[in-house]
Amino acid sequence: MKITNLSSRDSAEVRRLVRVACRELPASVRRLLYVEVRDTRGAAWNGCAGDTHRHQFTLAEWQRIPGDARYVIHCGVGPDARFPTPDGLRRNPGLRIADWREAVVFVTAHEAKHVERFSRGIYRNGREGEAAGDAHGRWVLEQWRQREVAACS
Repeated sequence: MKITNLSSRDSAEVRRLVRVACRELPASVRRLLYVEVRDTRGAAWNGCAGDTHRHQFTLAEWQRIPGDARYVIHCGVGPDARFPTPDGLRRNPGLRIADWREAVVFVTAHEAKHVERFSRGIYRNGREGEAAGDAHGRWVLEQWRQREVAACS
């Protein structure tokens, strides 16, 4: 897995969070994965996932994607003022993202679920794919929160 941090956040911390979020992907898929984290222009977070064999990217994106990457995740993280998010933001009732770290974990894990589906030949995400991504993102975020609390105890 190759991780590029184009955001204003600490690169070592971003890499650590992305590795946590992608831990559940099979090693064979992680080897083919490129993850890019960048700042958003105001949203608390955003993200997308793609397969280099099926999805279109801009020329600037292609120039950053390593030649051996098959799967791509873009994770956008907003300014500190956007956190914590209101409960239930977007289609996630009860989900509250406390800070940019939680956003990186949730968004990257959500998009990693799409990548896992791509690796199995499932390209039509629709409502079912988004629900699977949301559920996976919430699960990974909760696991990460528990480990962080345990580490601080």
